[in-house]
Amino acid sequence: MLHGDRLDQPSYSFLRTLPGGAVGEVRLVWHEPLQRMLVQKTVDLLGLEDAVAYREPRLLDRVEHDHVVRIRDAQPDPDVNYGLTIVMDYLPGGSVHGALQDGYRFGVRQALLLAGQVLDALDHLHVRHRFLHRDVKPGNVLLDQNRETAYLGDLGSAAPLSEDDRTCEAHGGTLLYRPPEYTSGLLDVRSDVYSLGVTLLEMLTGPFPYAELDPLQMEDRLGRGRRAFLDRFAELPPYINAQVRRVVRALTSQTPASRPASAMDALQRLQQCKTIDWRPCGPRSDVPSKWEGTGLPGRDGKARSYRVETIPLSAGPNRGRVRVKVSYRNRVGGGWRRLAPDSVADLDDQEALDRAFSAADRDAFQR
Repeated sequence: MLHGDRLDQPSYSFLRTLPGGAVGEVRLVWHEPLQRMLVQKTVDLLGLEDAVAYREPRLLDRVEHDHVVRIRDAQPDPDVNYGLTIVMDYLPGGSVHGALQDGYRFGVRQALLLAGQVLDALDHLHVRHRFLHRDVKPGNVLLDQNRETAYLGDLGSAAPLSEDDRTCEAHGGTLLYRPPEYTSGLLDVRSDVYSLGVTLLEMLTGPFPYAELDPLQMEDRLGRGRRAFLDRFAELPPYINAQVRRVVRALTSQTPASRPASAMDALQRLQQCKTIDWRPCGPRSDVPSKWEGTGLPGRDGKARSYRVETIPLSAGPNRGRVRVKVSYRNRVGGGWRRLAPDSVADLDDQEALDRAFSAADRDAFQR
């Protein structure tokens, strides 16, 4: 048994329960023979009789990829009908969902890099193993200690693609991340691409306001072939440039035909994006007032840092408005220099911010 094969000499020693157990208990354990920490996750496969984990869990062991969590063992759980306990490698960085809940802010390039690694893993599943993951979401994207490398986890819902039309039945998955075609009964590789796109959207915008999401309304929207969430939740921050916006919108399109045709197609589009690695800085707030990021190396091989900030004006004719500043510096610790003239704008003037971020982009991409 996974909780210890022998009472007098157990292979597994329980350490603690981990977050992320919505479909079953998740346990951090110590494996004595391997001398390493592993994770045991029990999944309920009721209603997922087409899943690879239900039909042939041994096939999960064959999936080897640099960005797929390695599965070490899988056994039926004696205490859960249709339950399967999967043992996998432990990733100390937790999940993207956990990072977002902790208030971590992903940089733009960082988010694109991590999403690209997951797309590489999805392409491996789709092409090499002919599986569809069916439950791509922030909670199933795991991270290394430095949150620089992503690993696709939880293959419990994965299903084989048919030989004829490369589709599978629409079962399982998490409501918020289900693609709009879910209610048609069939999914294909573009469905996984959509769910990854929504995951990327959260990395770029911050976590969705989960308390505002009504499951019945989400079910209704999906039933009408729309995204489960309102369009306003898909609005990107002003520092996301047009090139990145186009790719994110394509990945999360409500129409499968408008999405990249494959995970590899989506990956190549992400890799073509140029962007400053913007992230909000300063005090955590729903309305950040300062952003910093590193550009691309210029002809001299060095990258500039950029800053955009809005400074409240408390006196004079522009009282109640903000001064928008865009600056750069050539080295860490160096002084900030003005990149463009300051402007004065209203608090909700997105165009003024767009102009500031565009000025930084032009400088970063033309150097």
